[in-house]
Amino acid sequence: WERSRSLSARNLLIQHYLPWVTRIASILHYRYRINYSDREDSVHNGVLGLVHAIERYDRQKGAQFKTYAYPRVKGAIIDGIV
Repeated sequence: WERSRSLSARNLLIQHYLPWVTRIASILHYRYRINYSDREDSVHNGVLGLVHAIERYDRQKGAQFKTYAYPRVKGAIIDGIV
């Protein structure tokens, strides 16, 4: 992704991290006691946060990707809940 910035490379990253985003959404639903039927919307919002993180991540700054992406994914999910 860093070299090519191709859509297919970004989509592969999204597929790779989708279970992680789903897990974050499940944890937040449990923690904030949110209706489970809204979980799909939360996963969608989390994926939007993931895409934002993928596009803005800079490996040169030294942070691991998940460390960088977690607040963005979590924030996008919470923003969608509120």
